Amino acid sequence: RPKREILFQANFERNRDMFLGDRVKIPTGNWALNAKTVTDNKYWGRVSQLPQGRFRAFRVTKNVHIKFSCFVSKSAPMLLQMHNMNQKKDPSQSGMYFKKNFGTVQGQRWHTMTVNIMDGLTAYFNPGRYPIKHLDMFNGVWFYAGKPGSKVDFLIDDIEIYKKIYR
Repeated sequence: RPKREILFQANFERNRDMFLGDRVKIPTGNWALNAKTVTDNKYWGRVSQLPQGRFRAFRVTKNVHIKFSCFVSKSAPMLLQMHNMNQKKDPSQSGMYFKKNFGTVQGQRWHTMTVNIMDGLTAYFNPGRYPIKHLDMFNGVWFYAGKPGSKVDFLIDDIEIYKKIYR
């Protein structure tokens, strides 16, 4: 059975762990991060993010995954976005954004999502031309849910970025 090397972990029991959003107590007595309302995005209504520079960047291999739990108050679309520092369409860019679209997530229940970063994320435009490469460096994570103007609550908890180690 593979072991895990934790590259980043946040569970919001003590504080917000560098994420943007408000910490709220959930019915189980634990804490989670309530996503902020987005005002300048024509696609999404709520966002929780770990901005670039707020945690140590990490390199990806085939064994690096991101795992998190989320709750939406009613069924809503959801997306995970990550920033790749190494890939650029032109030299003036600071990197490219990659995404995993989860489609519509069922409301009124917690979901645990696990995504292999190299295989599960794709570039926004022309994904075949811009695959994630071995040892690309990532430095930002965003969680989006709901449509603009929708009254959906979106909670995030137990975020882990980890590497599976096979011995």
